[in-house]
Amino acid sequence: MAQHESLECTLYPRPERRGFTVGSIIFNSQSVEAEDIRDQMEYGGTRLNFNAELAGARINIQVDIGFGDAITPEAVEAVFPTMLELPAPHLRVYPAETVIAEKLEAMVRLGIANSRMKDFYDIWTIARIFNFDGATLQTAIQRTFDRRNTSIPIETPLALTEEFATDSQKLKQWKAFLNRTGLTVEEDLSGVTAFIARFVLPPLQALTHGIPFNDTWSAGRSWRGV
Repeated sequence: MAQHESLECTLYPRPERRGFTVGSIIFNSQSVEAEDIRDQMEYGGTRLNFNAELAGARINIQVDIGFGDAITPEAVEAVFPTMLELPAPHLRVYPAETVIAEKLEAMVRLGIANSRMKDFYDIWTIARIFNFDGATLQTAIQRTFDRRNTSIPIETPLALTEEFATDSQKLKQWKAFLNRTGLTVEEDLSGVTAFIARFVLPPLQALTHGIPFNDTWSAGRSWRGV
């Protein structure tokens, strides 16, 4: 989740609408609703739902605020691109290692009940774009699993098996995810999970055996020893 660092904007009160504006966007402060999320974990979070208005069009916005995540190695600064010719915001965001670790933990914990197809797409995409230091990724996995009280699996996680990837319900969920998002993936679900397994199993299995993992991941390819 992104952490706000230094985004400058001017707020203009609009008492007649019980909201405020940022540029041309009107945020309706009376529409804010908050609910608890991640109830199954020892540490929680809050989900905010509210709406805004831009040129007469209503926009529904959801913001998830999480607490207590084990960020490894540390938050990094990212420049978010803008659609308009305005200064791009600089935000502190989770490093790729923590993103991978959190999505992997969910795959292990949820098993066949996992319907979070976006997690599979995200890991598949991130591992094709970025290089990874094996030791850092291994540490991120260990810290995230410890923080969420999830045991490091001895066997291959069900979510990364052919049984999962060929399950009729999972195939429907994967197809629905792609149709809903308009994303294009060159491989079927079996190919995606096989690629993810090739990426995450080596550091995961090293943790199972209590040994360090010092290989280097070349984006979209494979682990190589150093």
